[in-house]
Amino acid sequence: AGHDIQVMYRSPVGQPATIIVYDILGRPVQENKMQAQQGFNRFSINTGSLRPGIYIVTFILGQNGKKIDKKVIVR
Repeated sequence: AGHDIQVMYRSPVGQPATIIVYDILGRPVQENKMQAQQGFNRFSINTGSLRPGIYIVTFILGQNGKKIDKKVIVR
């Protein structure tokens, strides 16, 4: 692998955020917690430790858990 995945998002307020990377079988392989700032945010996920394949990146924003899933391919 050896590349990064860029996660970009806009937050209405400063709040906690979590990004979880799952393998194709649904097992979590990486988890990152951060504090989102109000406005535009960018976070980089290092894929250097991931084997080539298909992954689901789940982004959870705030206490109420607004959730966004994206499929990514690591080559």
